[in-house]
Amino acid sequence: MITLSTVKSTKIPAIGNECKKMISKTHPERFDTPDMLFARSMNVIAKNNIYEEYSKKIPKEASDSDIFRLTSDKIEDSYNRAIWVNPKTKQPYYLLKEDELENGDIVLRILNKNGKFLKNAQVTPQEGILLDLEDGRKLKTPILDCDITHTDFIDILASRYNPFAKFKTINIKKELAENIDNIMSGKEKIISMSYGAYVTLNDAAKSGNKIKKDIFNILEEHYPDTLKNIQNFKKYTKTKQILESAGNGGDKQYSAYLGYTGLQGVGGLNPIGKVDTNSASRNSLFTQHYERFNYPITTTPYGINISGLKGTDIELQHNLKSGIILHIKRGTSYSTPVRASKILLNNMMNDII
Repeated sequence: MITLSTVKSTKIPAIGNECKKMISKTHPERFDTPDMLFARSMNVIAKNNIYEEYSKKIPKEASDSDIFRLTSDKIEDSYNRAIWVNPKTKQPYYLLKEDELENGDIVLRILNKNGKFLKNAQVTPQEGILLDLEDGRKLKTPILDCDITHTDFIDILASRYNPFAKFKTINIKKELAENIDNIMSGKEKIISMSYGAYVTLNDAAKSGNKIKKDIFNILEEHYPDTLKNIQNFKKYTKTKQILESAGNGGDKQYSAYLGYTGLQGVGGLNPIGKVDTNSASRNSLFTQHYERFNYPITTTPYGINISGLKGTDIELQHNLKSGIILHIKRGTSYSTPVRASKILLNNMMNDII
């Protein structure tokens, strides 16, 4: 069975389960690359919720003006700051936007994890693409009398974890081949795909190479056009880092994109840092990255929050107390833009700290 779809949120509660190593050395030709070594480090950071934890702390050595900017729930303050955790050292830093120059570069005020001022630095915003299906604009979640689409949530999550990057959000048709060449011809180095073609296999206890072979045989026999579209992606992974949602179908579901193309899977973690029961494509040949699977939508004084970072993600009027959970979005389609935005931030901060 193959399904071609946006990776939708699931209503099944997240239940913790023991998992195999998130990154293994079964395929050293792939996993010993710099990208995969960083992926392993970033998985540990995500497992321990370091971004979310430090965004809510009041750093003891910060100045009063810095503390105000770091703790404000106003939307303009929320999108003018960021947490960055260096994957080389796992050390967190606070980044405050000071200015935007005529050439587009951003001046950042950088504080260490205790809030001590380190330096001002000029960084160049990197660019990324957020891909979703056309249906992503039709999948709406009513929150406080406002319909927020699947695509909106993807854009919001990417922008909160890296408000200094430049994201281009594109909705494509299910045929997938249409316009892909044009999209991939751009200068963006990071592509986040919140959709995929997913195959359900009855026997999940197989080697990665055996799973690849089974998927190939299914596609070749029953879905040759889909196979052709998928294989078309391979030529782009030589120059671009393309992340794809691992899927929400559990341990018997696999993304057909992740076996042959060089695309990198992003799976989901439950609240205690284990691979979520619903996260699919679990073999390490398919999925190398992991971020949170569950995103509670909570009230703030100025609207709502989905990212889990301190502040307001969407400005909405309401009369509710802060911290009330209105809904929970679940799915690897949300994990994927979060990981893409963090990678872009790593690239922007390279050689700065």
